[in-house]
Amino acid sequence: MKINANVEMEKLNAAIKRVTALTGKELETVIGQAGIIFARSAGKAMPPRGRWAHPAKARRREIFELSCGQYFNRENGDPAAVRGRRRRGQDAMYGVMVGAPKSRKRKRILAWQKSVVNKERRIESRGVAKGQFWRAMELQGQSSPRGAYMGAKARQAAAASVSVSQGKGFLMPFVQVDSGIRTAENYRPIAVKIGLKDAAKQVASWGRRLAKEQERAFA
Repeated sequence: MKINANVEMEKLNAAIKRVTALTGKELETVIGQAGIIFARSAGKAMPPRGRWAHPAKARRREIFELSCGQYFNRENGDPAAVRGRRRRGQDAMYGVMVGAPKSRKRKRILAWQKSVVNKERRIESRGVAKGQFWRAMELQGQSSPRGAYMGAKARQAAAASVSVSQGKGFLMPFVQVDSGIRTAENYRPIAVKIGLKDAAKQVASWGRRLAKEQERAFA
């Protein structure tokens, strides 16, 4: 899908100007609405694309079982590395994998009790790619979309890394979102373009609707 960001920005800029000219709305008000639409659409375009959030299953790590024979005999595992206490005659232990699949920091957590590894299941960094745009919405005074999700670490990253600028000082009157988040960084340019395209369409539609309402009011 090819979308030219400059073209979409020009379309959005033109739509904003038309709305202000047709309706008399303050430029800052129209820019604010455009910025919210942009952040909402761009966030939805980030992976997983077309959804407000990862499905609930993808927010939690899978628990697996490992036999004592596998761990102690085949892997020569360290008993001290297994959390909790082993019950008499217990043959299986429980585990979860923590960290990205290809990350050097990826590690395995093992425990004799399922309840222990269950505490490690929640992926607190889940939703950080979309979360940068949900944070942009919050900075513009809007709540994130219904159904959106950010884990605790994702929310912290978004709060520390995202800023929003707005006003007439830019070459084009629009909201600029700056983000230092690297997760899914390659997807952000296309998400931004989609956000701009959707914002231009919706602002233009909003302007036409407001203009018709004014016509009816003065008819």
